[in-house]
Amino acid sequence: MAAYNGIKDLEKGVWTQLNASEVDAILFQNRGNSVVEIYGTPTDTAPELSIVGIEYVPGTGENMTLADYFKGVTDPKYLWGLTRYNAGKVFVSHA
Repeated sequence: MAAYNGIKDLEKGVWTQLNASEVDAILFQNRGNSVVEIYGTPTDTAPELSIVGIEYVPGTGENMTLADYFKGVTDPKYLWGLTRYNAGKVFVSHA
């Protein structure tokens, strides 16, 4: 697995993969000025834009185990971020 520790830029209206490889746990914080939606998937295929994620306002985030937050997703390994109205930034750290 490729570890990552840094900022991911989010393009408005596009799900952006936040982890560099499969992970079970990840830390992130919304560092932008817009609400960021977060969603977990089992593969590196982005969710459809109709999917609604967990919302995080600027300055908030989580140190999460993906399986605990996305119980309806079988074996989530990838975390995605989306801003719907403006570009955004998310700090991400994972092993």
